Amino acid sequence: MITVEEKLKIFSDKILEKVKKETESKYEQFYKENKEFVDLEKANAVVSGESLVKEALLKSEAEKKQDIHKAVMKKERFVIEKRFRIYEQFLAEIYEFARTFTDTLEYLGILLKCIDSGIKNLQVGEGVIYTTKKDFNKYKKDIKIFLEKNFAGLIYTVKVTDSDIIGGCLVEDKDGLYRMDCSFSAMIYEHKNLIGKVLNDNL
Repeated sequence: MITVEEKLKIFSDKILEKVKKETESKYEQFYKENKEFVDLEKANAVVSGESLVKEALLKSEAEKKQDIHKAVMKKERFVIEKRFRIYEQFLAEIYEFARTFTDTLEYLGILLKCIDSGIKNLQVGEGVIYTTKKDFNKYKKDIKIFLEKNFAGLIYTVKVTDSDIIGGCLVEDKDGLYRMDCSFSAMIYEHKNLIGKVLNDNL
């Protein structure tokens, strides 16, 4: 039987799998939408012998380098802006995927694992567990049973967070001085650099 730890890893892996799977289609869409621009850049890059002679006569070496630099910068700026828009779109889709995941049957086990991890890593005898309002209303009894069974010697209350954590939880000591962020939003944030790398490698 699959463990809760493995389910938590599956969630993280699903984020990356989603990115990798859609990157190829995004690239095709990117190329198709901007084929005209790409073709124009290719055409500009191919200079006939006659044009080359004329350019050499009319322009100094410095001017030619300046024109080349401008063209390169224009192209790089275009690609960077396009990548950023696709990156933002990916993140929006991943956040939506995470929100949908909180409605699955698998989610309760992962929520309890997040709570377990937060309490064990915080290592204090009294604290507060913050969840989303939806999780609080839906799983309050399950969380209480879990705490009584696994952390009987500790005092933890469950409250609703004002932050948009999507899923998972925040665990704080009673004075609010220390916090363990075991939320879905934190998981996604930790993957941002890897998501950006996947896009840069493929676009």
